[in-house]
Amino acid sequence: MSKKSSARQYSEPVRRPRSESKPTVSSLGGRGNKKAQKISSTRPSGRVRSFDFRNTQPKQVQVDPTFLSRVRGFFPIIMVPSLSVVLGAIIFTTIALLATSTSMSAFPSTVAQFWLVVNAGPVVGRGQMIEYLPLLPTLALMWAVSRAVHRIVKDRVSIADLGVLTLCVFGIPLLITLTACAMLFDAAAVYDLSSPPVLLVVLRTVLVHFIAMTWGMGTRLWRALMRRFGLPEEIVDAFVLAVKVLLRLCLAAAIVYAISLGAHYASVGDTLALYPTAPGKIAAIGISILYLPNVLIATMAVLCGSEVVFGQATLSLFGLNLVPLPPLPLLSAIPAAIPDWAVALMVIPFFASIMSIYKNIPNFRQAGFIIIFSAFNFLIFSYLASGQLGVYEFVGPRLWLSTGLVTLWIGVIALIAATIRFVRSRHSVSDIHDEPGTQDEEVEPGVAATDITDREDTEDIAQSVDDDISGGDNDGNDVNDGSNDSDGSDVNDANDDSATSAIDAEDRADTTDTENDLAKEIENTEETAETDNTENTENAENAEAIAAHEHEQDVEKHAEALPEQTPVEQTPESQK
Repeated sequence: MSKKSSARQYSEPVRRPRSESKPTVSSLGGRGNKKAQKISSTRPSGRVRSFDFRNTQPKQVQVDPTFLSRVRGFFPIIMVPSLSVVLGAIIFTTIALLATSTSMSAFPSTVAQFWLVVNAGPVVGRGQMIEYLPLLPTLALMWAVSRAVHRIVKDRVSIADLGVLTLCVFGIPLLITLTACAMLFDAAAVYDLSSPPVLLVVLRTVLVHFIAMTWGMGTRLWRALMRRFGLPEEIVDAFVLAVKVLLRLCLAAAIVYAISLGAHYASVGDTLALYPTAPGKIAAIGISILYLPNVLIATMAVLCGSEVVFGQATLSLFGLNLVPLPPLPLLSAIPAAIPDWAVALMVIPFFASIMSIYKNIPNFRQAGFIIIFSAFNFLIFSYLASGQLGVYEFVGPRLWLSTGLVTLWIGVIALIAATIRFVRSRHSVSDIHDEPGTQDEEVEPGVAATDITDREDTEDIAQSVDDDISGGDNDGNDVNDGSNDSDGSDVNDANDDSATSAIDAEDRADTTDTENDLAKEIENTEETAETDNTENTENAENAEAIAAHEHEQDVEKHAEALPEQTPVEQTPESQK
């Protein structure tokens, strides 16, 4: 057998040739072992190349926002509600002009008037001013602006952010309002219309967006602002409670108005019959729906005892004076005469206020804020829901009378609730003081009084001793602190230290005497307690012995009273 084909060739292990080592990846991009952050590979020359991925990510540097950056962030969000109104005005104007075959030259003025109507601004045309405008579109704009504001401030906001946000909320609509006034002023040369009073338009626009921003900021942000400026947070609670009371009162007014409208359904049919075409009826119903918030605010004023004016007509729970009114189904709820029992409807604000306050009873300070906020909110909404209406002149509730009566009803209930809370708190405090555990314990004369006196004296002495010891410890700490200094002040203050040590020695001697006296008193107290325990033990043993002796005598007497019994002889069988 040759060497090439021998069995030894296959039995011995064959060594593989050495190959180059492959690159080892210990960690790539933070995966695997977090401690190893390098990739190494062996080069043919024997050197090792390493790659470090630890600092490859760029550092994020926080830059403080500037005025322009804040404006760029807030402007698109705040612009959405105003831009939606403008787009709606363009669509509405286009449809109206095409439906009425009017020239498109009236397009700018119609868009401007639409914007003013939505912002509760007056419209002037043909020598008449219409200030009594529907409040429902204005409420929809308030809601949209408040949602946009809340979207910005819901997470985190600074004082600078609030300043820029306020500028955007008021600046954008004011610019559009002034532009609309300029467009109407320019169109007055062609059409029979004119620009309304600029100050009045600006005031109403500011009020609308102020209410929207107040709602949008939310209670959490308002509480943070109260804490920031050191004001009580009860102001926020009072504002929320005042709004709840007004909403309950508005709900009660809606129920009363719905009942009255249902009772006069025949008048609603007669009013709609005045419009022969379907578009006319739809338009009459649509205008009635838009003016519904105005009517509810007027109904609130009437329920509180105030008076609503419609030109020369007046309406209240005490009387009625009517004139020809516009043919709208909304006004069909006005009765032909006021019944005598209508005065009883004044209890509705009373119960509406109670239902809003009884769950959150305020104190006197909160009641004061509730009165202020109720008057403020009702005055603003009454002002926006009233004004001149062409030839009818003023339409709406009497502002100051209605505000005063609404505030009176709510204020009286709030003050009564605050008084009840105050009385209940006083009673609860007196009950706590009158509990048996809080009264002073009665001390019986004799040994008990002496023991209590001794205990009080012992506690006083122990307290004085503790004070003396703590004073000595403080002196010792001061001395130790002085000895630890490494400068030359100890040599200069040697005389002061010797005088202080002498005073400390005297104080320590007095403390030792006081401790000895306290130890003696404690020993006397312990001896007295042991003597009392011994006497109590002896008395208990004597009582037990007497009881046992009496029991034995009773047993003997009972045995003597029993008859004698003859013993029975036991037989061997019985023994078995």
